[in-house]
Order: sequence, then structure tokens, then C-alpha cells
Amino acid sequence: MMKKVGKPRGLIDYCTFLDERLERAGAHPIPVWKRVVRPRTMVYATLWCAIGIGLVVALFMRDSIGLTVRHDRNPVFVTLSDGTIRNGYEVKVQNMETEPHRFRLSAKADPELRLDIQGLEMNTLEIAADTSKKLRVFLLARPWFTMTERTPVRLWVENLDTRERTYYDTHFQGPER
Repeated sequence: MMKKVGKPRGLIDYCTFLDERLERAGAHPIPVWKRVVRPRTMVYATLWCAIGIGLVVALFMRDSIGLTVRHDRNPVFVTLSDGTIRNGYEVKVQNMETEPHRFRLSAKADPELRLDIQGLEMNTLEIAADTSKKLRVFLLARPWFTMTERTPVRLWVENLDTRERTYYDTHFQGPER
């Protein structure tokens, strides 16, 4: 630009103090590529690449089923007329895939507990792609079963199409015995 208006080069210029000193001494300024390619910029570029690769790997390794379980707080348990002890849970199952799938909900505990899902006759449900479904779930223990006040329970969700499974550990609350 300076040449077009008939002025000497460097009158208005983008340069560092080091470049100015070098030009006054008659030396050539440091090339731009030597300024950009330095150990510090290479370390930063490597770190950003590693973070990016880590995020992509984490994206592909994530579960395709989400499971959240919340135990009822009040009342903690209910004793039914036949002596059966019932606990209520709010269960949220998420289908994080791009197509609808069928899921089965089950419970594993010692002693054996019966799982009952409000509104479903079987323990299977279908969830559309990228959506979730909230369920009202009850666990029932027969009156003759011996149990502690807090019995550990593992709730399982299985994708019936892909056979992928996930679980959530919670507890079954009963009376003190």
C-alpha cells in the first residue's frame, strides 16, 4: 500500500519491536511461519487435538439407554390388606438412539420381589427415538419373606432389540423386624 502512495515501506506496518530493531540494523525480519510454529503453539495445538479426539471417543462410547430411579419418600412403604409390602418408584427410561426400541424393566433382589408397572400388563414398553418415558413402578414383597429394613435392589432395563442392558442400584424399604 505504501508503494502505491509513494511512501517508503514500513512507515505504517504490522511488526514487533524485535522486527523493528532487526530492520534498523539492516537485517531481514523474522518470517511469519517462524512466529507461528513455536514450541508453545505446537503444545497448544496438540492439546486441543487430544481434547477433540477425547470428546469424539466419549460420544461414541456413551450408553444408548438412560435410567433414572427415584424412590417415593412419603410414605416410604405401604402395607397392603393381604400383608404385602409395597414400595413406589418413579422410573425414567431414555432411548438415546435414532430409532424406536422395545425395552424390558426387571428387578433383582434377595428375597425375590415382584415388579409391577402402572399402566402396563407386561414389563415391556416401546420408546420412540431420542425420547424418554416416565413410569410409575411398584415393588412388592410377600408378607412371609424375611427382609432387613433396607434391602438392596437392582433395577435392570434391557433393550430387546440390541440386547444392551443398564442398571440402577436402589433399596426396598420395609418395616423393622
